[in-house]
Amino acid sequence: MDNFKAAVFELFEKILEDYKDKKFEYPVNAYITGGVAVHFYTNARVSDDIDVILDRDLNIPSNLAVEWSNENGEKEVLMYDHNYNDTFALIPEDYDVRARLVKIFDDKINIYVLHPLDLIISKISRYADNDIEDIENLIEICDLEKFEITKEKLLETVFYEIDGRSMTSSSIKDHAYRLIDICELIDEKNGITDDELENKIMEFAQKSLDKQNALLGSWGKALDINEYIKKLFSKEFDKRFRIILLLIYAVMMFFAIQSQINTIFFILLFAVVPIAIYFFVKSIFPKN
Repeated sequence: MDNFKAAVFELFEKILEDYKDKKFEYPVNAYITGGVAVHFYTNARVSDDIDVILDRDLNIPSNLAVEWSNENGEKEVLMYDHNYNDTFALIPEDYDVRARLVKIFDDKINIYVLHPLDLIISKISRYADNDIEDIENLIEICDLEKFEITKEKLLETVFYEIDGRSMTSSSIKDHAYRLIDICELIDEKNGITDDELENKIMEFAQKSLDKQNALLGSWGKALDINEYIKKLFSKEFDKRFRIILLLIYAVMMFFAIQSQINTIFFILLFAVVPIAIYFFVKSIFPKN
């Protein structure tokens, strides 16, 4: 075991220090994702923070960190990332089914790393330089046949997740172009040339666009959000109503963006709920 992996396990040992004398009815499952998970498969780059998905709440110290020595003998620090939110990434809902168990701590915490396929998918949305590097390393080093990583499974899983979220047309197209690059890497490793690859992926993308446009179109006829906003700023509404509603609206927008909610819930949140709140506020504060 290399020093970096040992530091990862030491981090979880520190978490368990608060639970030494406590018995768990069943263990907490911790799923490591991000660059740390990639390292478990590739032994490539390391990260200075660890992204974890917990299936139950644990008391995690706010400054949890461990020191470790890299291959050059230099000291580095691995920190627990409290700001990590898995809703930012395009992680398949069934990631836990494929995750690989790497450590069990006293039947209290089971440590998993996400499956390579889910790691690749989780990095498509942001697609920063280090994400691209991680994807390339996973495809190059991992046994694609062993982990059942195929273009077909990748496309099916990604577009299934896209269809369940609210995404703009430009975002869907961005995901499609990134998938073309990733699928070309898979073909290259398998020694395959697919002249129809781009057309196949863009067909997937167009189907997703059509589904989202159909949902937005049918709801848009019943709920004209633009007209609602215009009315919100009209003189017909008391000033205090507008201030209260705008504050609520801003908070809801923030959480909607954070969670990447699906299309139907998005419309309910931004149209039905604000209208209901308006009438509720109006009933509490009637005009004199």
